[in-house]
Amino acid sequence: VINMSLGGYGDNAAEESAIAYARSRGVICVCSAGNGGADGEGDDNDRLKTYPASYQFDNIIAVSASNANDT
Repeated sequence: VINMSLGGYGDNAAEESAIAYARSRGVICVCSAGNGGADGEGDDNDRLKTYPASYQFDNIIAVSASNANDT
């Protein structure tokens, strides 16, 4: 399991390749979903993709944070 508590709005070929390689070796990547960026408001990750959480690999688990109000 790799913890990938990083991210941004642009994809990166080297990062994508590394996740694909990890997948080929049976490794799970736990990736930050972004948590809304600098404004702290939740973003639509389908509309404004956050990477590496938005790569289309079945070894990625995208995670985010919420508070007691589910925001």
